Amino acid sequence: MPLTIAQVRDDLLSKLGIDDSADASALALQDCLIAINGALQILQIAGEDFFTREQIVLPFVAGTAFYTLPEDVQTVIGPARWNDVTPLSAMESRGELDQYDRIYLGTSDQGTSEGDPFAYWVENVRNGNSGDINQVRIWLAPRPAIAGDLYVDVVHDAPTYDIADFSAGTAVLPVAQNYCESVFLPVARILVTNSSLFSRPDIMPGLQRDYDRAAKTLADVGGFPNAVQDTPPRKVDA
Repeated sequence: MPLTIAQVRDDLLSKLGIDDSADASALALQDCLIAINGALQILQIAGEDFFTREQIVLPFVAGTAFYTLPEDVQTVIGPARWNDVTPLSAMESRGELDQYDRIYLGTSDQGTSEGDPFAYWVENVRNGNSGDINQVRIWLAPRPAIAGDLYVDVVHDAPTYDIADFSAGTAVLPVAQNYCESVFLPVARILVTNSSLFSRPDIMPGLQRDYDRAAKTLADVGGFPNAVQDTPPRKVDA
């Protein structure tokens, strides 16, 4: 089941020997917060499979080639549907987009003409030199001749929580349900052991075993930590 930030806080406090959050010091709460945000960032590095997805609707004006998504969007996950009816094919490269008319419509023109969209391409671009410099654009081909809406699933960046979020305690972590207990919590628990308040060596072996299993899942599913792979020897002709 989805986890609220209050549930995770209480779980981590228990690893510090604190059974009631009302008894937790500011330091204990801060260490729990660091563990939660750190675990979420590790999952984000590992990839979008670990987060819940959300459907968004992007309004395209007639003739518009692309739409720039909000900065908090981490990645786009298909399928994409035009006006929530027509499924669009995903293009694999900018070159395919630039030559869409020539490849698929048999014309001599470069680029995309206007018509009913049948395909989309997701572009990641750098935006400035500070803050969130990664930005996502969705291009349509053909460019819509009539205004319409693109329905697409996305994964947002991992949120950064603060102490005030503990007070309400109702915020639901955007971690995919299958990975709450098996990945997120083991990672957060091992991170909270860095707290100066941690004094439970008796539970450390169990926490480490759970973390090792979680790390293997991260490596197998998302690629973080990077799995060690044997590199085939390079052949050089004399």
